[in-house]
Order: sequence, then structure tokens, then C-alpha cells
Amino acid sequence: MSGICAGAAGARHRQDKQRIKEHLSDMLSFSNIIVESDSEIAYQSAFGDGDGLLLICGTGSILFGKRNGVEVRIGGWGNFSEMKAAVTRFLSEC
Repeated sequence: MSGICAGAAGARHRQDKQRIKEHLSDMLSFSNIIVESDSEIAYQSAFGDGDGLLLICGTGSILFGKRNGVEVRIGGWGNFSEMKAAVTRFLSEC
């Protein structure tokens, strides 16, 4: 195996990705490490480069979608019940 790709909650910003990458590098013997947000990896798995809407609900929740190349993200930290109004608004705008 020549590398590792980690989908991590909270890995949205470059500095967060770098911090996670450094921790993984310290723990594992891989020089090729890619860190991306868990929502981006799930989205790519489900829709590739196409349009779609992804809702992840667990300990936290996020609504992540793309339409005509425009990315929309609602939530990312918090429980599902906090997102009800935001999800309703997003779907009404689609």
C-alpha cells in the first residue's frame, strides 16, 4: 500500500486537514496521505462530479449538495433537529 485517504469529520479547512494529516503521519508509516471531509468523500462516492444532495445524520449532521457546479453546505456540527428549518429552506430553493 502506497498511501492512505482519510475522510474525517471536521476536515473542512486547509489547516484542519493539515493538522489531521500530521497526526496520521506521526502514527502511521505512510508518506502519501490525503485528508478530506467525510461529507466530500461520501458525496463523491454517491454522485461523482454530478449534481446531488447528501444528508448525513448521526452524532452530528450535515446537508451537502452540488447543483450546476455550485456547492451548498448546511450544518456540519450539531444534531439533526437543529437542521429542520435549514433543510426545508434549501429544498424549497432547488
